[in-house]
Amino acid sequence: MKNKKNLIILIVILCIIIVVVSVILIKLKRDEEKEEISIDQNPELTTTLDIMELENENEFFTVEECINKYFEILAENNNNGVYCLLNDNYIEKNGITNTNVLQKVYQLENGFEKFFIKDIYYREISYDVEYQYYIYGELLGENYSTITTIYMIANLDYENKSFNITFDETIETDEQGYLNIVENLISTNTTEFISVDSQETKNIELNDYNNFEEYESDDPYALQKYLDNYNTMAVYYPELGYNLLDKNYRSEKFVDIEDYKQYVSRNQNQLLNSTVSEYNISEKDGYTQYIIVDTNGNYYIFKVTNIIEYSVLTDFYTIDLEEITTNYDNSNVQERVAINIQKIIAALNNKDYNYVYSKLDEEFKQNNYPSIEDFESYISEKFLGNRDIEFNNFYNEGSTYIYNITLNGKRASDGDPINMQIIMQLKDNRDFVMSFNIEE
Repeated sequence: MKNKKNLIILIVILCIIIVVVSVILIKLKRDEEKEEISIDQNPELTTTLDIMELENENEFFTVEECINKYFEILAENNNNGVYCLLNDNYIEKNGITNTNVLQKVYQLENGFEKFFIKDIYYREISYDVEYQYYIYGELLGENYSTITTIYMIANLDYENKSFNITFDETIETDEQGYLNIVENLISTNTTEFISVDSQETKNIELNDYNNFEEYESDDPYALQKYLDNYNTMAVYYPELGYNLLDKNYRSEKFVDIEDYKQYVSRNQNQLLNSTVSEYNISEKDGYTQYIIVDTNGNYYIFKVTNIIEYSVLTDFYTIDLEEITTNYDNSNVQERVAINIQKIIAALNNKDYNYVYSKLDEEFKQNNYPSIEDFESYISEKFLGNRDIEFNNFYNEGSTYIYNITLNGKRASDGDPINMQIIMQLKDNRDFVMSFNIEE
């Protein structure tokens, strides 16, 4: 009986110990959680002075606008404006005054038209306020007379919305020269972080010339940037424009650079007056795809890997695009014929007579246009300007499909509507052949 009583007392004591220990452990855990929360809510802000490649689209185009502003003021020979845009240290180092500034700075021998950034690195001078950008870009002379690749530095103060410009000893350089500069800059990186509290805060004093506005990413302005960059290169520097084309697309569409130059020459007016009308943005494996339709109804497909690093296709019909093929495969016969007609009219809008000629039925071709020159001579007189398609009645005669369409000009100068009959046969692998009649 006594042993039983002792056992009960022992069990009670053990239970009390367990409860006490549990309470202590719970309290300790809560204290730890409070400490963690306190630490997480009040972290020490750190930053780095290391130089890194810029990947932010907003900053990229903001900096580009600042550089363009500087060269515009320089081209006006505005000595006070140029002086107000230069970095104070650069002014002091080079003995620059308001009077001699135009003789001291890098000058433009052929005037100024535009500046495009090709690559850019940056570092943070003062936390979330001033940033320094190391810029490599293309400086285009007035009326696109020349193109010079240069290296320069810009400081931007995002608090005051102000900036200044400085130049290194090396200004005119090629890509390899720029990469050597960047390599030397990066070699000083420490990969260390410092406390924001211990970092000196700097500001660029705002004046009458050095203000800027930040580019906003929800504005399709970036799409227009890609369009302007490619079309400028295509028209004025066709060798560079040719190299911007997607390689598979380029080899499929053009025989060589001379063929490309002729194509650009035929479409020069459209290229120089191209603005974004519609667009679609999608993420692909390794790049972002921008599909742009301009105000002329022309398509551009930009494959962007890093802000302004891109390749481009200037139509949707030369090579198969995933979006088009998926739509085609999921369509009925009438819809497939309509898609093919859209390709033909897009090619005519682009004055891409080779593509249309390649789709003509062989017998029809031999009977009416035995050479590409014959076809181009006829169709270029009939088909003026750019046209929108109005689909009318559709019917078939066995495996031959007939679609009556009306082509309406986008502008009054494009002429009267064209009534056209398309006769088409569908082939394997989304191919087709056709003939046509135009109502006289």
